[in-house]
Amino acid sequence: GGVGLVALLVGACATDPSPPVAADPFWLQDTTDGGSASTSDAAGADSVAPGDVVPGDDAAVDAADATATGPDDDAAGPDAQAPVEQFFASLRVSRRMTQDPSPFGDAWKESRTTTLGLVRVFWQGDNGTFWHHVCAMDANEVHGSQVTFSTKFLAAIPVDPIPLSREGLIWTQAEATELLGLQADHTGAMPALGESDHPAVEDTDQDGKPGVTVDVAITLLGDQKIYVAQRTVSAWQGELSVEGRVTAAPTVTFEQAILGASSSLIVADTKAAPVSSGAPETLLWVPVEAQMTCKELVASATALVGAPWPP
Repeated sequence: GGVGLVALLVGACATDPSPPVAADPFWLQDTTDGGSASTSDAAGADSVAPGDVVPGDDAAVDAADATATGPDDDAAGPDAQAPVEQFFASLRVSRRMTQDPSPFGDAWKESRTTTLGLVRVFWQGDNGTFWHHVCAMDANEVHGSQVTFSTKFLAAIPVDPIPLSREGLIWTQAEATELLGLQADHTGAMPALGESDHPAVEDTDQDGKPGVTVDVAITLLGDQKIYVAQRTVSAWQGELSVEGRVTAAPTVTFEQAILGASSSLIVADTKAAPVSSGAPETLLWVPVEAQMTCKELVASATALVGAPWPP
């Protein structure tokens, strides 16, 4: 979740040295002792340190059994595995070409959106579920425009359970859909340009405007707001390394509708095209402790995911 490719709008995301950071994920909230408010107890497992269980590693599976509250695999059968919980830092980069939307511009430049987040994975054998919580988003400046993703925007990104499976060292996320600014059950066509009264449009960030609001600073026009709805459908297959990292090149279909703006001059579609070289989407998961917070992740991004924040 949380791809949020709003870079298609009129430019890119913030280069602010102190970009907004989202609140912590649900599994860290409502704690009384500073530890993780894990939801795994309801699922039948205690928290296991990330990277402890490697697919195909019988010794690691046995060690996980010893720390889990679920049934021991020997008692349940030779192929059964106790429930296991893992945590990761996630770095996702989306790249595409966008055309200058100004009346006298036609230049194409690469628009790059980077998403930093925390992931909780719950495994029952080789079938699992993960939750991705976006902590911060950023992108490069394009065509003289800079977009800022507010904390309200970040909070509006759904943290839904997404199925995950593994076979050996290969992890697979089947096709999943993320909606922003739209009703959660919407499957029909996207709203048309400026169609803020589309029946599926929802004020997801609860700011009184249709869809979700993106702040954008545009040369000559100054600070503006754009109201959008978007649908992202993604799937990926990645490989688990010996260090416990997962890398993948997701397949993504992205649709966005501009519903309105603080200035009618910027209610316009922006042409986009695939990048000419390199993967348009990359994903990296790095194992972290269960108690990792969003602020800690942003502060230690270079050490954890190999990229400073903001990138």
